[in-house]
Amino acid sequence: MNYVVEAEKKLILECDTCGRALNIDGTEWSDGVAIIHPANETIVNTFLGAN
Repeated sequence: MNYVVEAEKKLILECDTCGRALNIDGTEWSDGVAIIHPANETIVNTFLGAN
C-alpha cells in the first residue's frame, strides 16, 4: 500500500498492485474519481499529526 493525497485534502491508501483505494481508517474509498499524488514522509506526518 502507498500513501497518496487526494487534492491535497485527504490522505488515502492505494494498493500498488491492484489500485484499490482505502481511507486511512481502512474503509473503502467512495468519493468517486479524484486526482491523487504520491505522499512523501512530511505530508504523511502532517496528516497523521506526527512530528
